[in-house]
Amino acid sequence: MFNFLCKTVLHGNSSVEVSLFRKCPSFSSLFVLSPKQVSSDAADNENSSDNIGKSFTTAYLINSCGLSPQSAQSATKHVNFESSRNPDSVIEFLKKNGFSKTQITTLIRKYPRVLMCKSDKTLLPKLEFLRSKGFTDDKLTKTVTAYPHVLHYSLEKQIIPTFEFLSDFLKSEEKACMVLQRYVRVLRLDTEKQVVPYINTLRESGVPESNIAFLIWNQPRMIGIRVDRLKEVVQEVKKLGFNPLRISFVIAALAFFAMSQSTWERKFKIYKSWGWSESQVLEAFRKNPQCLLSSDDKIMSLLDLVVNQLGMRPGVAELPGLVTYSVRKRLIPRISVAQALVSKG
Repeated sequence: MFNFLCKTVLHGNSSVEVSLFRKCPSFSSLFVLSPKQVSSDAADNENSSDNIGKSFTTAYLINSCGLSPQSAQSATKHVNFESSRNPDSVIEFLKKNGFSKTQITTLIRKYPRVLMCKSDKTLLPKLEFLRSKGFTDDKLTKTVTAYPHVLHYSLEKQIIPTFEFLSDFLKSEEKACMVLQRYVRVLRLDTEKQVVPYINTLRESGVPESNIAFLIWNQPRMIGIRVDRLKEVVQEVKKLGFNPLRISFVIAALAFFAMSQSTWERKFKIYKSWGWSESQVLEAFRKNPQCLLSSDDKIMSLLDLVVNQLGMRPGVAELPGLVTYSVRKRLIPRISVAQALVSKG
């Protein structure tokens, strides 16, 4: 074949074989490709296929899931499919399990890989487990929508062991369920490497186990704090004179963890603007740390009610207790009754 495609021509006194491949590069290219050309063509085909998949995925996310074009484009970095069969089944599964259209859109935007999950094998067992432990349909859909990555965790290796650990420590499945409802991200923590050292640090600081359980149940976000940071907070709280045996110790620790330095200073400034000195505010904090954990609006409304409307100036002893009460639901109704009784003698 090769000889057929060559011809002999006279060149002076000698003959030279000239390949037709040289005479017709376009013809030769049909038969001879360099390794670089082969690699380039394969990459082009792969990119073309990938682009087609991404185009289909983007269109599906916009048209079927309600994502914005920008969110859909961002989602294609994590998920890519050329058929709607599995995504359709996932969306239908979510609808049947009580997720609203808005919740489904939010869930997919936050965790687009859910569209690649197997509804019966991956999603259903996790939802059924959470329901069996006390999640109502409403709480379940809200919790999963807020943090859909919980659907990514292994049921056997992560979700069940963490829930059982919390149940054992809190001595209540109901309280463990409430912890997950308040902070489902606790399921991402490594129990042995993060939760146990956290508990042991508080134990070694003299905090009773019942108070640690109270802290975890009420403020599970604190479980994720680094142990070295937790030790710093414990030392700061001890310096202020808090007794580790009392519940006020863990509430004060929560205040230090929850508030930045600027927030701490801002709250002090609010109290000082109503006539209290810094030492008085610190004394009030020692009596009831909740007086600094309350929102700025609540502190302002309480002080306005007590000082401006009632003409009182509560001392340090009374102030912490008042801040823990609801102004609208408790203080105003009771004050109104007292004023009515006084007016009638």
